[in-house]
Amino acid sequence: MRGAVTFLVLVAVWPVGGAYAQTGACCGYDGLCTDGVTQIDCENNAGTYMGDGTICAAVTCPPIGACCRPSDGTCVMDTTWLLCSYYWHYNWLGEGTTCAGSNPCPQPPQGACCQPSGECQYLSQYECENQTYPGVYQGDGTDCDPNPCPQPVFGACCFPSGGCLVVADWQCAAELGTFLGEGAICWPNPCGGPAADWSDNFDTYANGTVLYNVGGWTGWDNSPAAAGQVSDAQARSAPHSVAVKLTADAIHPFAGIEGGQWVLTAWQYIPSNLSGMTYYVVNSYYQHGGPYYWTVELHFDPATDRVTDALRDPSGPGLAIIYDQWVEIRLVIDLSGGLGWIDQYYNGQLLLSGNWIVGSVGQLAIGNVDLYAPHPETVYYDDLSLVSAGAPPAATRPLFAGVQYGNLPTRTTDLSGFPSVTWKNGFVFELNGAAGRPDGALYLSAGDFNTKLYHAPIEGPAIYLFDLQEDVSGLAYGRGRLFGFAPYASPMGIYEINPTTGEMLLVANTSGSQRRFFGLDYNAADGLLYGYDEYGSPSGLCSISIDTGTVTFVAPSVPAGNSAARGLACGYNKVYAVTVYGATYPMYVYDLAQGPGGTWVPMTHPYPDSQATSGAAWVPGPMAGDMDCNGYVEFDDINPFVAALTGQAIYEAAYPDCYWRNADCNLNGIVDFDDINPFVALLSG
Repeated sequence: MRGAVTFLVLVAVWPVGGAYAQTGACCGYDGLCTDGVTQIDCENNAGTYMGDGTICAAVTCPPIGACCRPSDGTCVMDTTWLLCSYYWHYNWLGEGTTCAGSNPCPQPPQGACCQPSGECQYLSQYECENQTYPGVYQGDGTDCDPNPCPQPVFGACCFPSGGCLVVADWQCAAELGTFLGEGAICWPNPCGGPAADWSDNFDTYANGTVLYNVGGWTGWDNSPAAAGQVSDAQARSAPHSVAVKLTADAIHPFAGIEGGQWVLTAWQYIPSNLSGMTYYVVNSYYQHGGPYYWTVELHFDPATDRVTDALRDPSGPGLAIIYDQWVEIRLVIDLSGGLGWIDQYYNGQLLLSGNWIVGSVGQLAIGNVDLYAPHPETVYYDDLSLVSAGAPPAATRPLFAGVQYGNLPTRTTDLSGFPSVTWKNGFVFELNGAAGRPDGALYLSAGDFNTKLYHAPIEGPAIYLFDLQEDVSGLAYGRGRLFGFAPYASPMGIYEINPTTGEMLLVANTSGSQRRFFGLDYNAADGLLYGYDEYGSPSGLCSISIDTGTVTFVAPSVPAGNSAARGLACGYNKVYAVTVYGATYPMYVYDLAQGPGGTWVPMTHPYPDSQATSGAAWVPGPMAGDMDCNGYVEFDDINPFVAALTGQAIYEAAYPDCYWRNADCNLNGIVDFDDINPFVALLSG
């Protein structure tokens, strides 16, 4: 068009943050080349960058070869020198070598490795020191014959839960218990029950002490890097406090703190130069490696200068942080029922109130106090305490139950108020079988298709014994012997389990009848095993003779829409069946005095919050003077009491379903003639 002016506009478009990044060929750690990769992306993935503008067709990538881990002689993979030697600090065997076929890596020297159990194994140093329970390496070339390893000693161990179990000294230490010495016994209970009031002002420790498994303190997941350190730089009550910073996640676990009312107090000193969030945390349940149930998480945020409850009101106004002076954190806790309740105070002001259990999981319990400080500045705590409004309740007996899935706590009831009983939380442990011993301890089985056997006090914790030869679901203990149902063994049936060696011997073959007794227990009143079967015809409750293996039908299935019941416990001639679908159905009890074909009576289910397979056990525990273990001290106990005075072996041969130490009626730890008058007094009521 005449008179029109045409403009050519050139627009340069630049990426945000600067010029376009250059790319080139990247040789990966596997020897393969990729075009169009930036240098930073290549090197972040342990590759070799061949230069800007290069392409794979024009470059030769570094060679690959076998990469050996020197600690254990493993051939890790075929890769480049860069990844193997530069990044991993392993040994690269050179171009053309390969991990395929026989292992080309030189093997590390071996020597005697002393296991905590006293067993000696011939291992490398790496293998020895990197086991579930690390061993002590005796040196290259050392021998296991003769055995150079110190042997463990066995005695009573007091666990933080208040429970007592006779175990090896090293097993006690592994569970943070207190070993009472070789030969020490658990009845009368020397452990004093669950922990009650607690306090720590850090003044009994030396300055600089790292609180790793010291005074009940440790680091999160038992990590020494997370432990706090005693300091004299600040103190509310001179001379010491605990200092936390950087990797510190210092915890003091509690056990047996459940039910009742409690006051948890801590005094905190936050410096005014705090650069990152610091945390005061309480879990309602905690164990190393999980599970963890969070119930208090106070955030002290220097960016806002506010402290808030991150679980109940994370975006709320909170309260102003007070710097450079000691400030009280006080939690008033009610665990008596429902979801519990907590009032949180900071510097005497109410921060927030609400349910103790937050979210879908939790316990009416106090599992730990946790001082988390992921910042370079030091925060101090002093004069911590946990004070009860009344003594916490002990574990209830005699009926015990647990479930296989869901990380739920075991539960116990004393059966008061039957059939509307109250179940009390215990320790978190997933199980598929349980059996009670007359001394009050438990055997527990756990695991799918790789069943592990444990023993435990009723308060916990569970102590691993060994892997079973067969998958087992359902346990029973009677006549001083342990039994389990093995559904996938050949033949399928009930086996006796040696709790020392793990050897399993068939007692009752159920392959022909196809009866699967996932619920199993022993009834001391008639000396028979009882199993609950939901697959056979007819399904329901059966008795099983230990002597002949004969299976006898006793009662039909429980009267529930789904009759599956996997937890079974026999006590005082009654059978308690824990149904699988606790959210839908009650559990049931069958009185064997009815004879065959009787009626199941419903009662409160221990797990309305679960639909899982369970285990159950009858665990009344020791009772002075009850020499036939029927729950009473009466004239029928006279003859077995006399047998007990004669000797432990004579008594246990005649009364294998009871506990010899029940004859210790004066509770001095010895069965002798001094127990006669106290026994007579018990008979007199």
